[in-house]
Amino acid sequence: MKKKTGWGLLLAILFLNSGSLGYAATEKSSENGIAEYGPILAYQQVEAESCETNGKIIADERAYFTPGSEASGKSYVRLDQAGQTLSFKTEVDSDSLIIRGSVPDSSTGGGEEHPLILKIGENTQTIQLSSKLSWVYGDFPWTNDPADGRPHNYFDDHILTFSEIIPAGTEITLEVPAVKDTAAFYLIDLLDTELQPAIVPQPEDSLSITDFGAVANDGKDDSVALNEAIAEAATSQQTVYLPAGTYEIYNPALVKGILLTKDNLEIAGAGMWHTRLETKTAGFYIRGENITVRDLALFGQTDVRRDNEPPGIAVESDTGQSRNISLENLWIEHTKVGVWANRIDHLKLTNSRVRNVMADGINLCRGTSNSEVSYSDFRNTGDDGIAMWSSSLVDQNNKIFHNTVRYPWLANNIAIYGGEDHEVYGNDLRDTVGMGGGINISTRFKPQPFAGSHQIYENQLLRCGSLENDTKAEYGAIWVNTEPGFDNAAQIQIKNNKILDSPYQGIYLFNSGKLTNMTFSGNQIKGGTTYGIEVDPSAQGKVTLTNNEIQEFSEGKFKNESQLILTEVSATKTKGKNSSSKITGIVLGIGAVGLLIAGGLWIWYRKSRHRK
Repeated sequence: MKKKTGWGLLLAILFLNSGSLGYAATEKSSENGIAEYGPILAYQQVEAESCETNGKIIADERAYFTPGSEASGKSYVRLDQAGQTLSFKTEVDSDSLIIRGSVPDSSTGGGEEHPLILKIGENTQTIQLSSKLSWVYGDFPWTNDPADGRPHNYFDDHILTFSEIIPAGTEITLEVPAVKDTAAFYLIDLLDTELQPAIVPQPEDSLSITDFGAVANDGKDDSVALNEAIAEAATSQQTVYLPAGTYEIYNPALVKGILLTKDNLEIAGAGMWHTRLETKTAGFYIRGENITVRDLALFGQTDVRRDNEPPGIAVESDTGQSRNISLENLWIEHTKVGVWANRIDHLKLTNSRVRNVMADGINLCRGTSNSEVSYSDFRNTGDDGIAMWSSSLVDQNNKIFHNTVRYPWLANNIAIYGGEDHEVYGNDLRDTVGMGGGINISTRFKPQPFAGSHQIYENQLLRCGSLENDTKAEYGAIWVNTEPGFDNAAQIQIKNNKILDSPYQGIYLFNSGKLTNMTFSGNQIKGGTTYGIEVDPSAQGKVTLTNNEIQEFSEGKFKNESQLILTEVSATKTKGKNSSSKITGIVLGIGAVGLLIAGGLWIWYRKSRHRK
């Protein structure tokens, strides 16, 4: 190994994630070093099923309530015998390892820890994998009681950091030990290796919380010191700095977390690998202008969804006076929600990670506008990965771009509930688990109406879409849900997206509300178990389809059980089973008016033939 900070391989094993993305936060094409879809990840990610193993590879397991449904690529490796191993060689220098894995829950639902042998080159040691913050049961909003059955949320991320650099090409092996507390099984999904970035130094003329009595890594509450530093910074207009280390926010009086209610504040850490705030539930409650939180990790201890608990970071305003909120280089883990924003103007979340939360990754709600979510990594959220919800007030002009959103185990990768003039582009969306689509354009939850122009383009949706487990309704990778009484008349263009290996439909137009101005153009729709495009029997309105390419759907390229009218015909490309004529510019007109037009065209056609 290359020398870094002295010998002593394992520094820490954390059962909550921490890390740095290292994303380039500029919009460039893939030719200029920026990923075509999502951000450029700083870590090497290895699928367990691609490793050398004498365990059992569980491949393409998609049924809800199975571990595979929640795994990356719907596949993982099961190790359940002493001596079974899984090995891979690193491709980059690294000094950390994330194991996304699962071990059994306890009989009472409180979780267990089990040993696993880790070999890195010639070095061997024993680590522990935990189920304390995974496994939930029963019906929404879940319980921790195994007696309720219906288990899910199997996987958690287990983080190891090392004092020495592991050179590229080093073999890493996991092995099941032959000891009495060995788990009945170890399910391994992913292995991420990464080189930790350097510590972010303290800014000049800033306030360190250690000067106010905070002591890192002592296991004691540091909220008093942090609050005193913030109070002084509000007057002096200085940055509050949290040096490297772990700080606790356990004061039960801080129900909403640390309050940031004065304008012009900056809270900065030494980097999300290096500064960690630990909390029972909440981290920060933000209510002001020109506030920045950056370069730190926020770890909660939420083990089941409790909707009376606050989010990890709440950003709120009753009057619309909270604006210019910047959340940069954050790691949020095991809170109820990652970030929830109500009525905020110009909020920015960028270069961040939100993983293993019990509800939404981030929700831009109640009139939150002119905001961005970009270059961030969302993984294993218990509700929508990214949501925009115009609840009671209209969200306007928000942009969601170049994020990864993977395996949300309830609801959608990205959801838009009403609003005006949104853009969603360049995102890498994968492995929806249940009750949602990859991108959901919806009037559910009584949002303010869609208005203006919405652009959804150049996203990749891989294995997106899922089953509504109780009703058995099938939701497409792009799922348009227009509920009765909540029509959608906005101009919505869905174009140049790549939709691959859908569990059900590539595109699904659902429910009986009316659509009047939606266009699908230039989309590549390839692979799925039902139809490339399906229209619900109750759908109403019109949708234009232009230059989409549909291939390899088991039941056919197109299904329409509504009163479909083709008012324009010229070329949508279709390939594979049930492909027929090439049609480009299809307008789907649905309803009584469509029937009348169709009848009139048929009469004209018959008369024309008769005259000839």
